Amino acid sequence: MSITPEPTLEGGLTASSVVDVAERPAASAIAVDLAPDEQARVAMLARAQARADRIQATLDHAAESRLRATARGARTSRLRVVWLQRAADVVGKAVEQAGGVACRKGCAHCCHIPVLLTTAEADEIARVTGRPRVSNPQHGLRMAGVFKASDSGQLLQAAHTQAQARHTGRPCSFLQGDQTCGIYDVRPLTCRMHFSLSDDEGPCRLSGTEGGQTGAEVVSLNVMARRVDDAVTLGAGQVVADIREWFAVERH
Repeated sequence: MSITPEPTLEGGLTASSVVDVAERPAASAIAVDLAPDEQARVAMLARAQARADRIQATLDHAAESRLRATARGARTSRLRVVWLQRAADVVGKAVEQAGGVACRKGCAHCCHIPVLLTTAEADEIARVTGRPRVSNPQHGLRMAGVFKASDSGQLLQAAHTQAQARHTGRPCSFLQGDQTCGIYDVRPLTCRMHFSLSDDEGPCRLSGTEGGQTGAEVVSLNVMARRVDDAVTLGAGQVVADIREWFAVERH
């Protein structure tokens, strides 16, 4: 069956936080009406949006669109995953070229927050690593008959909320002792497009603590439209669950 996703990616990349940065006035326009701590926050959000704008300007939109179209036309779920990985890496390349993100090798705070992946991604990780996956994740949500962007978005949000309560603060199943990723070449699509636009790693460090109830505000690259497109492309029947439910966490 041919699956045509509803979401378009023309809206571009923005900084994502508790407040949509793209809809906020410029910091200089409202700073006089705010308390000092709020002035600092608005200024920080403006800097994050400026980083997102640089990434947007650097991104090879045509290449990403071609790869996503190829993924939608692929005959197997494994090939769809491979092409979606390549599309996600186009975003990663733009981030690398634009610079300014807080992410660094060995900074593993994002490896202690929810990491959602689908059945097809779990199968590919299992194939490459030889590590068996759980056949039926206990708290997985199945995309039964989900072909619309709105449905996929709701399912992803529900899965994230559930995983946040269960897994925040717990290390990823593939986090190595030196705080690097043990499956970097085949890492989930979520990981490939997760970038902190905060000024430094401080908010990320706090958000990765158990429970995640620290008040830390991590400003990340808003790629929700792409995540929804991934879900729709992979199609109905996929189960979405946290990586720790697909693969048991090994003790080092």
